[in-house]
Amino acid sequence: MFKFVLAVFLATQAVMSLPSPLARRSTGAWCDGLGGSAYDLAYNFSLSVVNSTLPNANSTGAPLVLNPQGQDSSGVATYNLATYNSQPDTIGIWPNFTLEHGTLLANYLADLSISPSGDETEVGGPVTLTSDANNSAKIYCGVADTDPEQGAPPLLALYTNLNEFSICHQREGGEADLLIYNATSSNSLYDYVSCYPVLVHLLYNY
Repeated sequence: MFKFVLAVFLATQAVMSLPSPLARRSTGAWCDGLGGSAYDLAYNFSLSVVNSTLPNANSTGAPLVLNPQGQDSSGVATYNLATYNSQPDTIGIWPNFTLEHGTLLANYLADLSISPSGDETEVGGPVTLTSDANNSAKIYCGVADTDPEQGAPPLLALYTNLNEFSICHQREGGEADLLIYNATSSNSLYDYVSCYPVLVHLLYNY
């Protein structure tokens, strides 16, 4: 009986660690070097961050949401990602995300055809999305945790890196806690002293 219960438990943990049933393994360059559990197609997931060096308040981490940054002279809107606690006003507009062959999309449920998409992100800069579909960048990849003993959610990679994300407090143009790629003290947008390293998880809600 014990062996049966143990087998069921391990099988359940393995299933929980897998990506969405709609996810597929990727051969795209944006998943290079990330192993056989890398994939680049998934739908209707949320993003959260967990501190990779200190204990977290819960197992799922802090949710990430879009943080609008205004429009340029041609009307193209720019967004970055921030923690929900520091930017709680947008989750009802863009409630979840899609990963489509290397491109990250924030789902705008009123009209999915104009969902903001991931733009090129500079080293030391915030993770950025744009309303201009012509600037969509194929730079993201999901990586499933296939260890049944861990059962952790999949991770998000940017430029094939899983470990270059930080949360940093914005000090120019707002007060949000931003998701930064490869944080540096030379960027005045955020307070570098406030930064802490994080992993970005993909969470599927069924």
